[in-house]
Amino acid sequence: MMGVCPKCGSNRIIYDDKAGELKCADCGYVIEDNVIDSGPEWRAYDTSQYRMRARADPSSSLGTSIPISSIIKDKSGKTLSAEKKKRFRRIARTHRYLENYRSLTQAEIEIERIVSGLRLPSIVKADALEYYKKARELNLIKGKSYAGFASACILAACKARGYVCDVGDLVRYSRVKDRDLKKYYRTLIEYKIAGVVKPSKPFQYIPSIASKLNLPMEVQRLAIQILHKTDETKKFQSKTPKGVAAASLYIAAIILDNKRKQSDVAKAANIATPTLRKNLKNILRSLTIEVFV
Repeated sequence: MMGVCPKCGSNRIIYDDKAGELKCADCGYVIEDNVIDSGPEWRAYDTSQYRMRARADPSSSLGTSIPISSIIKDKSGKTLSAEKKKRFRRIARTHRYLENYRSLTQAEIEIERIVSGLRLPSIVKADALEYYKKARELNLIKGKSYAGFASACILAACKARGYVCDVGDLVRYSRVKDRDLKKYYRTLIEYKIAGVVKPSKPFQYIPSIASKLNLPMEVQRLAIQILHKTDETKKFQSKTPKGVAAASLYIAAIILDNKRKQSDVAKAANIATPTLRKNLKNILRSLTIEVFV
């Protein structure tokens, strides 16, 4: 039961303004200390107004048995003066500001963790944090996953700077669902926080895929040459960039005696093995290269 002393059951709860405590007037039991009034912002000039408006505004609680928006009295049983109520509301506003600051700090830590894990440059972290701040100012993050929005901001920053950031890797590091990440990214685009960028080119994926497969630089250079040849045919513009890049690396690795398994190449590129095979056939047919795959 709220507004009742948990020790003696009395409902005579008073506020000691000097000690900043809620206590029982009968037994003296201290129910709550360091009380902050984060109640409603409306005003009531008499009892009837208070009762009418209180019904339309549900009381909030900070986990105690006393509703914060209830009338708090001083130790003599009188309601607080307007000046004291104003002071408590000012404290409540400061508390809300600190909550927002803490939320931003959590997002910054999450962005730092993901950027470091994916070995992305520091400029991506700075841009992602700016995107997150803009989204917060537009009240887009309230009620949603801060980690999901942080990941979407990283994806947007990578695209804006021309860095490759594989969605599959980002999902694993951020522990958010793929559909949520894409939904938050579309929100950033919709509200023009991040600009619409051109689709990635296949050669941009070569370094990251080659790094996962531990392929030497000469294999990467040959793969890029193959990509330039395929680009001249104009047959691969609508294909998935990762799939074309993975197929080019696979062919280059075979030519230079650094062959990797198709399943390993597909896993490194976060694509299905049949997708890799399809791109292999298209490239070999386009360039008339005879390689046993």
